[in-house]
Amino acid sequence: MQKEILKYFKQIFGDSRPIVQESAKVNLILLGDHTHYNHGILISYVIDKRWLFAMRKRADNQINISYYNSFSIYEMNLCDDDREKKYQMLCGILEYLKKDNLLQSGFDCVLYNEAPQCIGLGVASSQQIGFLTAINKTFRLNLSDEYILNLVRANELTHIGKISNIAHHYAILYGKPNKFFFIDLRSKEYKNITSPFQNYSLMVCDTEEQIKNPTKICNERIEECEVGVRGLRLYVWGIKNLRDVHKDFLLRHVHMLPKKIFSRVLYNVQERTRVELALKAIKKKDIALFGRLISESHKNLYEDYELVCPKCNFIVENALRDNYTMGAKMISCTSIRSSFVIADRSMELLFSEKIKTEFQKQFGTALRLHNFPLCNSKDKQVLVSETA
Repeated sequence: MQKEILKYFKQIFGDSRPIVQESAKVNLILLGDHTHYNHGILISYVIDKRWLFAMRKRADNQINISYYNSFSIYEMNLCDDDREKKYQMLCGILEYLKKDNLLQSGFDCVLYNEAPQCIGLGVASSQQIGFLTAINKTFRLNLSDEYILNLVRANELTHIGKISNIAHHYAILYGKPNKFFFIDLRSKEYKNITSPFQNYSLMVCDTEEQIKNPTKICNERIEECEVGVRGLRLYVWGIKNLRDVHKDFLLRHVHMLPKKIFSRVLYNVQERTRVELALKAIKKKDIALFGRLISESHKNLYEDYELVCPKCNFIVENALRDNYTMGAKMISCTSIRSSFVIADRSMELLFSEKIKTEFQKQFGTALRLHNFPLCNSKDKQVLVSETA
């Protein structure tokens, strides 16, 4: 693919002067979503798909950006202020670099995404980090990892608010493909964990239905949790955020919070416990427990956090009827309604055909599946991405 991108780059931008290539991994959060704004703990899976970049410095202030095989170029001047919405996140990166006097000239850039967009914020964050690291390499800026993390975080807070999840940023920079990535957002300690579930796959089910105002929905949940924290501080001194709240304490104060606020807080508290149990399940190679925790997380997202999606719920409920599927859950913090299922690799095709048929019958639309083996790169089989 990198050779194809280079070929395309030369085709639209000409000549063969040195071109810098860069890539950035993509990750999907499995457990701990929506705990990141409370110093949560999260487990994600770093899939073997990336954003790929080819970039070359220019002598003038012109900036040209083209998606691979689009045969169209987004043109802007380094000094321009107007930005197209499609490129606002990338342009935000440029604005921060200009503010720090780090970008003195323009460049040509080709970018390509291997991962399905339905995975959500892990794809968007990967694009920004890959774009920034390509600029870093092209202009020899010697940016530190800390600078990259802080800049991308600031850029996301500006454009999408507190839904921005630094767990993605760490996984993209430090995660290893086909491994679980655990991070404690209070201590910033993280580790890559080899998957013991070699016989299972992560199957992403993409309905291709766009969610209206996903950022607004998630930011509303964040505000509700903040209200809950302020309420609980009236009864216990020293609570910084929901990381400091335990379930037994919360249940004793069930009548002290509005019902909706209590439900949001309950999800967060229980989700942290699920991550702790999931780490033990991975260590013990207990796929049954790991899958059950995934499914419980979905149930609480649906009921307590009220991220209601009939299509996602349909996928999860149907998947869990089969004994070869161990867990299923909606993907949150994405602009596309989608779910993932952990299934026996030997039953991938059977599950794929069955769920697509049932989904088409129920909703009258096609379902697209993407399969990612839960195994090491050296052990994985050929990855199949199915079309609808």
